[in-house]
This record gives sequence, structure tokens and C-alpha cells, in this order.
Amino acid sequence: PCFYIFTSGTTESLNLVAHGLSAHAGGSKPLQRGDEIIVSGLEHHANLVPWQQVARRSGATLRILRPDAQGRLHTDDLARLLTPRTRVLALTACANATGERPPYEDLLALAAQAGALTVLDAAQAMAHAVPDLSLLDCDFMAFSGHKMYGPMGIGALVGKRTALERL
Repeated sequence: PCFYIFTSGTTESLNLVAHGLSAHAGGSKPLQRGDEIIVSGLEHHANLVPWQQVARRSGATLRILRPDAQGRLHTDDLARLLTPRTRVLALTACANATGERPPYEDLLALAAQAGALTVLDAAQAMAHAVPDLSLLDCDFMAFSGHKMYGPMGIGALVGKRTALERL
């Protein structure tokens, strides 16, 4: 089952995940020196800056899944980036600058098979096609109400129970 945590928007939701993984309340930090975090080159700052901060604070390495010359992401490129030290893949469902819709279903599945936590920034996608978290290899999904023509200042972090417990 998935659980909803209501937040002020996508940015707060993504910060909750990133900072929860770097400053674990139980004393042991899920992200440590030598671990790897992968984000794509299509990310909005809301899904990049928190991971930069977490990498700096934890000693983890931030790796970038680079788009091709047409601005597209490919599973083969992600497969080459994944290592046994990959702990997180943070990915957009739709790039806010270009509108590119990456094959996030396949990218998330590949990262999950490698043992990484998966985070989907669905802010730009929600008004067009709501990703069904129950059908995805996705641990966390974040979105904002105003992207769905709702009020400003409301959003949600959707997470699977096992993933939320790791925070």
C-alpha cells in the first residue's frame, strides 16, 4: 500500500526524502561515504539541489544520467551507471524545461532491480497522466496541487510503507 504525506508542494516532498536519507533519526544514515545517487540531466532544481546537498553532507557521489543530443534518456545509459553502491535514483516523469517524457517506468524498474530507492518527481506529469505508483517500481512520488489546477501551497509525497520507514 501507498501512503500520502501532505506537504506544501513538490519541493518540500523531495526535500523530505533526500534529507531523511541523510540525517536518519535512528542514528544510522542510509546514505554514507562511497554510496551513489543518480539523477538525470533533465531534473528541475527541486530534484537536483537536495541530492547535491545530501551527497556533500553524506560523502555519497552524485552521478548524472545524461540525455542524448535529442534530450532523451535511455535505459542502456542508466544500466552503465548503476553499481552495487547505487542507493538512489531520482528522476522526473516529465522535464519541465523541454516537456520530454522519459521512459520512467523502465528506468525505475532497472534501478529497483539494482537495489536502489527510486524517487519520481511527477510535478509536471500530473496534469496530463497520473503515474500509478502501484504499477511502478517506485518508492516515492512527489507532486504539487497547482500543477493540477489546484491551489498553491499544497502537494504530496506518496510513498510505499517500507520506503517511508527507511526515512
